[in-house]
Amino acid sequence: MTMPAGTPDEPLAADAGRGTGPGESAIGVAGPFTLRELVVMIAGAVILLGSLIPFAAGTRIVNAWMFSQTQFNQFVFLLAPLLIAVGFAWRRLAGRSRVALFSLTLDQWGSVIGLLAAAYYFFAAVNSMGFSFLLCFVGALALVASTTTAHVVGGFAVDFVPGDGYLLARDIKPSAPARGTDRAGADAFGAPGATGTDAVVPGTATDAVVPPTGAVQPAVEPGPRPGAGPFWFAVPHPRDAFDEQTGMWAFTLEPGQWVLALADRGDALLVQHADGRVGLLRETGGIERA
Repeated sequence: MTMPAGTPDEPLAADAGRGTGPGESAIGVAGPFTLRELVVMIAGAVILLGSLIPFAAGTRIVNAWMFSQTQFNQFVFLLAPLLIAVGFAWRRLAGRSRVALFSLTLDQWGSVIGLLAAAYYFFAAVNSMGFSFLLCFVGALALVASTTTAHVVGGFAVDFVPGDGYLLARDIKPSAPARGTDRAGADAFGAPGATGTDAVVPGTATDAVVPPTGAVQPAVEPGPRPGAGPFWFAVPHPRDAFDEQTGMWAFTLEPGQWVLALADRGDALLVQHADGRVGLLRETGGIERA
């Protein structure tokens, strides 16, 4: 059955992550990590790799850790970029929208460290003409691109919650799997199609849920049944789920994927996202039960 992707008054799923409203998520391209976060982590790995490559310094063979004779250089230009990369990974895995130290956010610290490291490695690469410092310089440039210039690099600014003020000072959005990857998480819970006979067929404006051969077509329900146990369902268009405790937006359910309803709260469903997040779905009319 083909389900509409949205109505004229509701955002289409294709608009997710564009920063057009609060009910949107950043798109995770590798698990929960967005493209910008991946670039930051790769930048840290590149700097670490470059710092371990040996080079000749006079009569000695050293690496960047031995060549940087002061603790300040070792911390700011070598250790700090690694801490920034680890901090980005921890923030996403911990589900934190904001991490700050001494009034600067993690993204602002990444910008400061990236600029300092880029300047240092540029002059070190020019003076030594060594591959080690050149590789570190490339990593530092990637860190600058994903923090300092995130507002001009396509696809990076969408990580942040829309608002006024400096981009890097804002909270980051929660991430949602890229379209088509949600199903892998659903299959782990035994969603319809776990046998590989169901398919989600993406279209330009709609998604079609194709049931297994010979299976009964899912019925369109006017709403949840009071007292019903856990069940799987699909939504006809994007619908927002909200945190049960705070009432704040938690995530958006997209058409073309199966969603697990954990409990029926009468006028709402307690639902679980493919990435494990739980929220209340208040708009339950027109859902399709598996």
